[in-house]
Amino acid sequence: MNARKHGWVVAALVVLSAGARAQDSKPVAPPPPPKDAPPDAGAPPQDPGADPAPPAPPVATPDVTGSGVKSLAEKTPEERAEEEKLTDQPETEVVGAIELARARAAGAVEGEFPALAAERRKRAVLKLAELPHPKTLEALQKLQSGPYDDDVRAAAAFALGHMKFAREAAAKFLVRRIDKDWDHPEVLIGIARGLGELQLVPDREEMHRFFKHPSDEVYVSMIVCLAQIKDVPSLPRLHQIFSQFGKISTQSVSVRVDTGTAGSGDQRAAESRGRSMQQKARPERRQGAIEAVTRAVKDITGIHFEFADKFHEWLKANEKQLKIKVGK
Repeated sequence: MNARKHGWVVAALVVLSAGARAQDSKPVAPPPPPKDAPPDAGAPPQDPGADPAPPAPPVATPDVTGSGVKSLAEKTPEERAEEEKLTDQPETEVVGAIELARARAAGAVEGEFPALAAERRKRAVLKLAELPHPKTLEALQKLQSGPYDDDVRAAAAFALGHMKFAREAAAKFLVRRIDKDWDHPEVLIGIARGLGELQLVPDREEMHRFFKHPSDEVYVSMIVCLAQIKDVPSLPRLHQIFSQFGKISTQSVSVRVDTGTAGSGDQRAAESRGRSMQQKARPERRQGAIEAVTRAVKDITGIHFEFADKFHEWLKANEKQLKIKVGK
């Protein structure tokens, strides 16, 4: 089973540094000019013969994927109100869509090809994501927790992420399902996608349990979720993942081997032993983890870190402002 590539909702909650290295000192801002001062008061004197200074570049919100989708924190009250509106479809259409989804989830139509039936039932459940309504919310919760196949319950979990009019209720429901669906990787991935859409963290510790799951796809799905939410308090946990699987520029292995032979045999033997030592010093790699965490950190901080120790330096320098606790 391969988890789908998910769009990354890109927006920076905080950009506390223009680069990866902490500054030893901060410039002191000049005092503001008096209220009745001319517009250019307080500006440094200009050399009459000098070329005019170029205009400052516009400040733009980083958009790594080009999706252009705003995060919840960036949306105006008007945008959020528009997003959280209930469907304008008649209730009869909502009820009809719910009944179709339930019928499809219950089993294939007689004589229908299994593959076609699976696609149609998933499509019927996902259709409910387009119909935000209290009846839809209730129906999706029952589809997600009911005696249905994993693809149906995963689709219902993702569709719950579109019930924006009831963010807290939908998010708390999904988090409660993590333990119950622990042995169903496809459903857990659907839960992570739903939480990412809702952009809420009702229980961070429970969500971080994904990093203990044996499935690499489940593991990575929560990294993607936290990036979509822009969850700053999860940065120390993401740093741990970065340290486990990413590059650490200050770590090196020095090995000398004397094979007793002429030529480059000693060098090759030393390189082989060094690689073996590094491999033993690190846990088994998680497929896709380093790519996901590198993008997640950039999405949250607005900075691309190539090395884990540089990311750690930045976290330590901004620990107080971020209101997080960073280990050594």
